[in-house]
Amino acid sequence: MLFKTALPSAVVLLVIIFASLPLGIGKTWLGRQFTPFLTLTEAEHLLGAPVAEPTLKTNKHSISSIVLTALASFQLVYWIFFLAIEAIHLTSGLWPALVLTVVWAYTVARLALQPRPTPQLQLLFVFLAHTAGALIRLGHPLYLHYSYPEDVGLPPHRELLAMTVDLFTAVLLVATTASRPLNIPSATVDAAKIVRS
Repeated sequence: MLFKTALPSAVVLLVIIFASLPLGIGKTWLGRQFTPFLTLTEAEHLLGAPVAEPTLKTNKHSISSIVLTALASFQLVYWIFFLAIEAIHLTSGLWPALVLTVVWAYTVARLALQPRPTPQLQLLFVFLAHTAGALIRLGHPLYLHYSYPEDVGLPPHRELLAMTVDLFTAVLLVATTASRPLNIPSATVDAAKIVRS
């Protein structure tokens, strides 16, 4: 079950890496469709407004950026710990745990080294894929137990707590990423009006 639920996160990460290669899909017609045609600064310049620096610098860590990095770091520690347990016992969950550890290591590195005040949509897809996997990892044993209570018991309380924390952290990552503004406020645009008018 762990292998099947780790697969979406790994596939999303491979697509992100492939799309960011110099000759990858990011340079093709499909990749160019996601490039903005007119940025906010260019639009303000066309309207005759003086071009000003953004009020929020993109190279600094905002509070939501720090929260995202901390949550992703927690997930990385969680999966490193799980990987160590699987390596000690040599169970079938070793390779999926390794895959998820690599996914979260990439995510933490990306959040820490490239902070942005706007959502990193590629990482949002990673978070959504991991949330779906975490929901299946928690829901599957619960479904089996409540469907066949005399045949299938609940997992130990430690495992249920660990799966719940994994799911809760993934949902927080999605919510924090989705709550970020879609563009950087400037001198002529009120931050409260972005994506609201």
